[in-house]
Amino acid sequence: MALLFGAGIFAATQVQQDLLPDISVPAVIVITPYPGASPEIVDQQVSVPVVNAMQGVTGTDTVQSTSSQGASLVIVLFRDGTDLKSAEQDVNSALARIRQLLPPQATSSSVQTFSTNSLPILEYAISANEPLGDLAGQLRAQALPKLKGLSGVSSVVLTGAPTDEVDVTVDPTKLAAHGLTVTQVAAALQQASIVQSVGSLKQGSAIIPLQVSGSLTSLDQIGKVTVTPPPGAPSGGKLAAPVIINQLGTVQVASIPADTITRTNGKPSIGLQIVKGPNTNTVTVANEVWNALPGIESSIGHGVRVDSIQDQATPITQAIGNILREGLLGAVFAVLVIFVFLRSARATVVAAISIPLSLLVALIVLWSQGITLNILTLGGMMVAIGRVVDDSIVVLENISRHVSEGERPLVAAYTGAREIITAVASSTATTVAVFLPIVFLTGIAGSFFRPFALTVVVALLASLVVAVTVVPLLASRLLPAIRAEGAERRLRWNWTQRVYVPVIQWATGHRLLTLGAAAAFFVASMALIPLLRVNLLDQSSSPTFPVA
Repeated sequence: MALLFGAGIFAATQVQQDLLPDISVPAVIVITPYPGASPEIVDQQVSVPVVNAMQGVTGTDTVQSTSSQGASLVIVLFRDGTDLKSAEQDVNSALARIRQLLPPQATSSSVQTFSTNSLPILEYAISANEPLGDLAGQLRAQALPKLKGLSGVSSVVLTGAPTDEVDVTVDPTKLAAHGLTVTQVAAALQQASIVQSVGSLKQGSAIIPLQVSGSLTSLDQIGKVTVTPPPGAPSGGKLAAPVIINQLGTVQVASIPADTITRTNGKPSIGLQIVKGPNTNTVTVANEVWNALPGIESSIGHGVRVDSIQDQATPITQAIGNILREGLLGAVFAVLVIFVFLRSARATVVAAISIPLSLLVALIVLWSQGITLNILTLGGMMVAIGRVVDDSIVVLENISRHVSEGERPLVAAYTGAREIITAVASSTATTVAVFLPIVFLTGIAGSFFRPFALTVVVALLASLVVAVTVVPLLASRLLPAIRAEGAERRLRWNWTQRVYVPVIQWATGHRLLTLGAAAAFFVASMALIPLLRVNLLDQSSSPTFPVA
């Protein structure tokens, strides 16, 4: 029992914490840009070839395509149970096979999958007493490197932030005068910013490869990039000579407006979204970000203000606090009920142990299976708290009855547990049978409710094991021996029996009326079902409301 407590406490400290279970939609999204093309051209030259290629991918169920101005969107839906990583690789392979069939202007396709782990865990709106362009530059220089360097942070995304880019504008007249084309200028710029091998250095028997790393870090460097005309190219009747970019046009920094607009309380701002990495703790990552924000604010200055828009860590910590509070209250009420009915402090201690033991076993299973502590698993624990103590109370009450009839505690523990084990096991198995099929659900519903059902099933089975093993053991050690003289009188004149027996006598004497009342309650409860709201997640308690 001590080992079980130790293992459970260790698992409770190691299990990951998330707002929702990891839900991976069995779909792959293929986005192919085709700048300047109309929807009809995109559909004929891009979407149709991509769709035909996707239909041959193993496990494909449905392929949907949307062709819009300058872009093709293809959604590949797979059958339940398909390995998304393998499916993504198959999609990339199919795209590579049809690359030659797509127009040259259609840039490389991007392949994406969706999972709840890809959703931002933190969202902030950042504003300052300076233009958004200057603020965006400081965020890219100060905030992004620090946040991306935190352990557990997968990506950091800025929205509503203007970007700066270098525009190289060439004069067509100067290009023609030097016998050059725009493609040759672009190739020279690309060549100047790549890493290439230039040979090797021999020193004795050792051969050291040599590489040249090209990096353009200033406008002056870009302007001095040399463009070499092809051999034999004419230039004013002469053979063309190498020329630098500055001789062909201008190089300048241009500000590109943001493709999204972010406002907070009506004022322009920049959105900051933080996505955690896989298999990381949401609360731990959020705490690291919170600790880094003051330093980022002080380094930026200019009256920078960071407003929290979305925070997944806070509801997680609140939910954990609620489950701990409800668990303690449930344990206290269970203890009080046991004490009122059995009137024994020792018996109360015996029954109360089943609550933490059962929940700790559930935590061990969650940790071993890689399931996170989220609102579904926490909900399963809250459901289990009110049920795990039932088996222990039934077993303990029967043992206590045998003790009150004069049996020694050791004999009473053996006899009482043996008599009741069938009834207790069947009662628990009935409840488990309700939740167990949910464990085998597939698709999105399975991803959602499997952790909930698994938590309840494991806690109930653990409570049964505790009730037929730990409870008899502790009862045999802690329950005091009682003489039989007063016991029968106590059981006969118990106040619960004085209330319960007349009710049973009336119900059995008025069977039709009793059955009619039960049927009426059943029909009335079924009639209320159409009045229940149906949605995936209840947003009534959320402090935010999206308006589309």
